[in-house]
Amino acid sequence: MCTRAIPPTDFVVVYSDTGYELPPSLTLYDDVQKYYKKKFPTLKFYMAKNHESVLNYWDKIGTPSDTHRWCCSIMKTAPLYKTLKVDGNKQAHVLTFDGVRAEESQRRETYQRIGKGKHTFVYNAHPILQWNTIEIFLYLFRYNLEINYAYRIGKARVGCLICPFSTTWDDMITNIVYKKELAPFVGRLNKYAEQVKISNIDNYVSERRWKLKPLGDRTMLLPVG
Repeated sequence: MCTRAIPPTDFVVVYSDTGYELPPSLTLYDDVQKYYKKKFPTLKFYMAKNHESVLNYWDKIGTPSDTHRWCCSIMKTAPLYKTLKVDGNKQAHVLTFDGVRAEESQRRETYQRIGKGKHTFVYNAHPILQWNTIEIFLYLFRYNLEINYAYRIGKARVGCLICPFSTTWDDMITNIVYKKELAPFVGRLNKYAEQVKISNIDNYVSERRWKLKPLGDRTMLLPVG
């Protein structure tokens, strides 16, 4: 939509690789970049990524949970804003266009179509905020655009490989299709649960109870309830 409304020399595309990306999401980024580079050679693409592995952060500050939400700020927001710096270390003032939609969550239902971001130098535009899922796919089919393969295997939302806010359905699909990619994270969950002497670790992990309280260094001294 941006390429239809804005000259390709007047904006850039930034993809945030959080370290949790689903394999088809990374493949889609490559495919999209090739497609638009051919169509608009002057359009610039950047990948924002933390210099450290997300698993290193799990070891340092514990697992993410609904009360310990560090992933977005450390793995996505900070690298993104670092990418947006200009003239050495000066923070650029930007207008971002994203694909956030109101029906995705109760919090996003409150968003305005154009509003201030978390920081003073960012304004966010949500051009498809009021679109529903059917409208999204109709648009993709109408313009013959690439679709993330994860949707074709049943994912309702394509987010991170593992997330404290993902649904039971999404977790089930990830466990079946991306078991290999998920294994390092499950291994950490088992390790941390063992360190704090959680009984019946298999059930603790499979029932997704780790999402309620962070594990790892942050919880080494917390009593286990």
